[in-house]
Parts: sequence; structure tokens; C-alpha cells
Amino acid sequence: MHSIKKPQWKTHSTHTVRVDDILILSCDKATCHWVREILTSKYEKVTHNKGDKLCYLGMTLRKRNNGYEILMKPYIEEILAFYSGRIKESVNPAKVKSFHGKQGVRETKSEGQS
Repeated sequence: MHSIKKPQWKTHSTHTVRVDDILILSCDKATCHWVREILTSKYEKVTHNKGDKLCYLGMTLRKRNNGYEILMKPYIEEILAFYSGRIKESVNPAKVKSFHGKQGVRETKSEGQS
């Protein structure tokens, strides 16, 4: 195994990992390249995408002048379609008996109250 030279850090970067999906956001191309080299040396096949618009775990990330915009519209629409017709309307979803059975909450008197 060959040695992979660590780059000089010029900027901060964000690394997110969920199982085998990795997201690296960085203005420094050397940082992204370094991480990709490490992963490729360990795992033979590593796929990657780069650009101003990326998809990651149902989210679309768009690079803007002052950071990134995260869009989740397709994911939200999928969730709403999945639960369509399964959601029951409730006037008060947090009724006391929901948490304490049929009896409800017992009132207790503080010391000194009659």
C-alpha cells in the first residue's frame, strides 16, 4: 500500500457519512481528492459526483454564493403520497388520556393546600 500525502488544509470541509453514502462539501479540491484517494486505496470501486448540484439521500444540494441550498421537495412529495389516505384527522392529538390511559391524570394537591 502506498502512502497518500495529506494536503495542506486551506479551508474547512464538511463530511457526512450514512452507511456507504459519503458527502464531502469543500471549496478545496485537494481535500476532496485526498479523501477519494484514501477510499479508493481501501475499496476498489468508489463512485463520485462533483458539481454545483448534487443528489444525496433524497436531497438535492445546490451550491450558492454564500453556501448550499438543500431541497427536499421530491422526498416530501413521496412521503405525502405514501401516507395519503392513512392519516386520520384529529382535533386534539395530544389529549391527556392519550398518554395516561382512560383514567387521565390524577390531580394532586401540594402541601398546604386543602
